[in-house]
Amino acid sequence: MKKQVKARIARLKKQSILVILIGIIVTSISTVSANQTRSGRALLSSGNLSKQQVDLLVLQLAGKPHKDFRDFCLSIYNSSRIMLTGQQKNAIARFALKQELSGPQREIIFRILGIYSQLKYGGEAIRSLGDLVEIPTVSSRRGSRAQFSKAGKVLKEKSQKFGLKFQSLKHGGYLMSFPWRKPEGASVAIYTRLGVHEADEQKWRLNDGRRVDPYKMTKVGSKFYGRGTQSNKNAIVAAMYAMRVIVEENIRLFNDIKLIVDVEKGFDYYVSQTESPMYFASYDGNYPVELPKNSADFAQSLWVKALMAVALESLDMPNQAIPASFNGEGAMHAKVLQFGLTHPKKNNLTSSPLEHMDLNSFLLDLQIVTEMIVRTGQMRRLE
Repeated sequence: MKKQVKARIARLKKQSILVILIGIIVTSISTVSANQTRSGRALLSSGNLSKQQVDLLVLQLAGKPHKDFRDFCLSIYNSSRIMLTGQQKNAIARFALKQELSGPQREIIFRILGIYSQLKYGGEAIRSLGDLVEIPTVSSRRGSRAQFSKAGKVLKEKSQKFGLKFQSLKHGGYLMSFPWRKPEGASVAIYTRLGVHEADEQKWRLNDGRRVDPYKMTKVGSKFYGRGTQSNKNAIVAAMYAMRVIVEENIRLFNDIKLIVDVEKGFDYYVSQTESPMYFASYDGNYPVELPKNSADFAQSLWVKALMAVALESLDMPNQAIPASFNGEGAMHAKVLQFGLTHPKKNNLTSSPLEHMDLNSFLLDLQIVTEMIVRTGQMRRLE
């Protein structure tokens, strides 16, 4: 294997940065001492990247340009402040050399892709969120159809820019999917909504008395105020940018992942016309994952466990029981779940004055959603 790595690097000699990979296969780092942590290096487990490790990478690599995701991975390997385990180094090496990866190695790369997503597109994604917030898609208003149509045009424009397929759904809503032909695996629909609650504008005032327009995203410190910043326009934006990165890096998925943005009864009609079985993930719950009532068996599925792992590891949360807290509908009960956007333990402000999104929470959401989509997309079995 050592000769194979040397031969490949020789063929890529014009990219001299890859020379650093020669020592990866022959170097094994299984433990890191506590004094290395005190000197500014992260003490890591032997598995995937920890939250502490991710935080240091974000801090170190923010604002630095990278040619593509592979170049970003090499920057992580070269990092002088992050101590990687042998397993993590080996995963990065094999990915950079376009070698086949094992399941655990792919999961490491998927987490790094999430970091890359938030660092590359976090700022642009926030601006896109502002574009949607400024369109008052309030279902209860007369004449709301024109506003939903306007928002749909924004989604279509961005989808086309991102290389995604875009389709208007019968009876309302929009579907975004990857541009390649339908994969051979299962069909997974990510569901969210475009509508927002009506706002009592007289109550949208900060503690200092300043008035905030609920339909114009306003930044105050690290918070962004406006209807839809916490539910569910942030979910739409996070999913679209996650899909964009996957397209740009040409990461082909085994499962057929779609994003459905619901308006009126478009989702219900889509479900009624779609073959079974399907899996549905709604960005409308709490971290880490919520299941329908009477679905205890589904909690043990590979899909649920994978999504749990992504959320818990990324947030450094203790393992916990999965709440069964909402009612499913139809014959799909065992294939539906919810998980949350915005940081856990935050109050839900979606129908209250001063709905807002914290910048760091939004960036973390973008990272986690990217990892969730690509990891679900690559799974050979979901049950």
